[in-house]
Amino acid sequence: MWKARRIAQATASLPMVGAAAVDRALYFVASRCSYAEIDRQVEKARKEHDPVETERRRVEAAEKRHVKVHLGR
Repeated sequence: MWKARRIAQATASLPMVGAAAVDRALYFVASRCSYAEIDRQVEKARKEHDPVETERRRVEAAEKRHVKVHLGR
């Protein structure tokens, strides 16, 4: 039940065909697969069926990355 909820929440932001692709990929193995596998399948479907959102998420993640260097002063 928890995995079904996780799949439903993860696929809510996908187009209908993307959510259907995740459902087909996980139909027989959902009870045995890890949360990481669910996330991988969702991202795979997002790349295939919603490339604009995939790029937006990639850019957003890149903007959040930064490094601070403190030189001894």
